[in-house]
Amino acid sequence: MVKVIAEIGCNHMGKMEIAKELISVAAHVCKADYAK
Repeated sequence: MVKVIAEIGCNHMGKMEIAKELISVAAHVCKADYAK
């Protein structure tokens, strides 16, 4: 089975709230299984 990994890299600029939003979007909109 294929798993999708979303790359959020340093796009969160070290801010936890932005990181959480990126992970949420990756999971719900992009249907990613993991984020890194």
